[in-house]
Amino acid sequence: MDNVCIIDVRSENEFKNGTISGAINIPILNNGEREEVGFVYVNKSVREAKRLALKYAGYKLEEIFDKVSNQFEKNKDIVFFCARGGMRSLTIHNLFNSIGIKNFKLDMGYKGYRKFLRENFENYLNKIRFIVIHGKTGIGKTKILNELKAQGYPVIDLEYAANHRASFLGGVNLGEQNSQKNFESIIFHNILEIIKRNKHNNQEKINVFIEGESKRIGKIIMPEYFFKFMNEGIHVCVDLPVKLRVENLIEDYLKVSLSELNTRKINVDREILEDFRKNMTLLDKYSSKNDMKEYNNLLENGEYERLAETLIKNYYDPKYLNSMSKHNFEFNFELDSLEKFLRELKDLYKSLE
Repeated sequence: MDNVCIIDVRSENEFKNGTISGAINIPILNNGEREEVGFVYVNKSVREAKRLALKYAGYKLEEIFDKVSNQFEKNKDIVFFCARGGMRSLTIHNLFNSIGIKNFKLDMGYKGYRKFLRENFENYLNKIRFIVIHGKTGIGKTKILNELKAQGYPVIDLEYAANHRASFLGGVNLGEQNSQKNFESIIFHNILEIIKRNKHNNQEKINVFIEGESKRIGKIIMPEYFFKFMNEGIHVCVDLPVKLRVENLIEDYLKVSLSELNTRKINVDREILEDFRKNMTLLDKYSSKNDMKEYNNLLENGEYERLAETLIKNYYDPKYLNSMSKHNFEFNFELDSLEKFLRELKDLYKSLE
């Protein structure tokens, strides 16, 4: 879809709740305007609602023209969509056609797109096979996936799609999570892109790396058929020394390296620490009062290495061992570096071709 620009002309809230992966939002009616038009539609008349909508849209035509023209000048095909392929997308579609800018309108709009996704997701899944990477918290699964992707291997990053690290501190320094619909859309389009890139592959199924996760990632719940499909994949488990896991956790969550902290070359950003402190409260229902007191003291005293080690020992590892009893691993690795694990995964991928 590199040569296509998909433009969602719905309001900001509609876009946030769920859109087509990769779409940009150029609202014809913003949140407040849409609400007002809806009120007039229900309580007065359809005609008055349409007049009000045209009035609000008219104020934005110059801005909309500039934004759309920028995409058109990049030699991209323009596709507009709204909720159901109705007035909003039809109006802007006809307007740009009338001034000679070729564009397309998505019939049935976002509702039609969601219907297509739900009806076809499983069919596309059947064209691939997952290599599911498991390991205790801090082994660096995301680093591994990013490196594999950079080297051209097919990868789906669930934590990226959810914008959450799938742990009780998984939202630290990441901002708001993606919506359920946007999570599903990102994964769906990842699969489509992988199939497209490998269309000349002679394999019966395309092997795709993915991290092992529970069914819930923060507020996101994986669709049942997707989670079942993951469980039917090839499962790989790795264990790395606690020291390396501590280093990875500090880098992932505090955005500084352990060596920088130990040599006092850099301090942890205050906003990151405050976000971390807020998320720590989520541990209350899983930890004793003494444990919580210890965690908070270590955090306040800046003993981040000890805090990571203590969380691994008291919380992460016991929880992980309990969840891993549900899996049978085809491959187990106990290694001393991520680089060695990366080589093992590449060798495994080659053996499956």
